[in-house]
Amino acid sequence: KAGIIKKNTPCITSVSNIYALKIIRSIAKERQSELFEVDKISKLETKNTYPDCQIIDVSLDNEKMYDLNVNLIGSFQKNNILLSLLTIKFLRNVKNFELINEDTIKDGLKNIKRYSGLKGRLEIMSSDPLMIGDVAHNGHAFKYLVKSLVEFGLYNVIIVLGIMKDKDIENILFELKKITCLLIACKPKTERARNSIEIVQLSRSMGIKSLDGKSVANSIKLAREMSNGYIPILICGSHFVLSEAYDV
Repeated sequence: KAGIIKKNTPCITSVSNIYALKIIRSIAKERQSELFEVDKISKLETKNTYPDCQIIDVSLDNEKMYDLNVNLIGSFQKNNILLSLLTIKFLRNVKNFELINEDTIKDGLKNIKRYSGLKGRLEIMSSDPLMIGDVAHNGHAFKYLVKSLVEFGLYNVIIVLGIMKDKDIENILFELKKITCLLIACKPKTERARNSIEIVQLSRSMGIKSLDGKSVANSIKLAREMSNGYIPILICGSHFVLSEAYDV
């Protein structure tokens, strides 16, 4: 990612991983790019969280914005929001971006899904039973996903999981184990996907109760049946999985 840093051009990053940040700092210095780190110059406070939005206060260096309505939920969005707002702030200072003001920023955050078509970010796909879809597909994303679900009081969840062969399945399962009462493995319709039985075998070796649902559609059917209408369901692991889930 640091390859995008250009000489004598400012760079804004929300990366928090120490190893990755060390590389970014080194390349930025080498290319004489002034580096702005989100964690050092901005702050976000979540005031309220609802099923379809969160209300936040933001501090950007010396500028504050209150009661922003963001229609994406989850702790992972914190860095994305701050990175976007800091980039806008910088552009307004150095370029002719007068059409972007506080009103348009508020409107954009409030209507992210409508304007962008963004799906699969802690998306409520059904309310009876509660069924949530998320495209998390690596250990880092699952860490934030599990954290968000715990914050919402969801500790015992039926998981429908399908992942690609090149993903770090051990770290993914390590995170999911914290909230899983049952994992149903599936294989979406792509050659890149890991076989569902492999997911089951590894899950069981880690002490996770697991079933092989084979296809995405059948796994969701099993999850609904075993939910009995009250156990929450999480469908996750890949854009391919969510794409098929929308058609079920």
